[in-house]
Amino acid sequence: MGKLIVITGLDGSGTTTIAKKLHEIDKKSFFIQSPHNNYSNCRKIIDTEVKQISEIAHYYFYLSSNIYISEKIKEIKEKYPEHNIYCTRYLMDTVVSHKVQNVNIELEYKNDIYDIIEPDFTFFLQLDENIRQKRIKNRNYEKSDLDKILDSNIIREKFIEEFSKYENIIYIDASKTIEEICKYIKFTIGVK
Repeated sequence: MGKLIVITGLDGSGTTTIAKKLHEIDKKSFFIQSPHNNYSNCRKIIDTEVKQISEIAHYYFYLSSNIYISEKIKEIKEKYPEHNIYCTRYLMDTVVSHKVQNVNIELEYKNDIYDIIEPDFTFFLQLDENIRQKRIKNRNYEKSDLDKILDSNIIREKFIEEFSKYENIIYIDASKTIEEICKYIKFTIGVK
């Protein structure tokens, strides 16, 4: 049976690079980025004006994206039940980033309103802060609002603390090579 594998970590830790590489190695797999591309066009206004007015409205936008992604994952699983799905970020990231902003929410994959598919594995890429900052700088484009928020040691520690509350996360040293990280994840999830 195919698995849903979420790759997460702070911006600059290599989540997209690793997820795409795993998808490339695992030939019959799928790759999904969160938030979904269909949400990209309006993110700028959501992450600025809407966020300034209402953190809860900001949360619901990203929750909506997770619900949408989950429905896409359900379609893939129904059509290709044996194929793995690699996803960068997901519901846990949405919840953590808003809990840090003092939104009173909990991580719920299923309730009376929605039913989001739970990941089979969640890998958190840990990285020394100096290396993370160098990677972000090497991107050659302006820091995102989240990157700027994570520049604060206090906020960054709150993010890490919130993630650490979830027992089902597998932590990986992201300073290792892409090949080493992918080899470890493949072994853990049972991909040859």
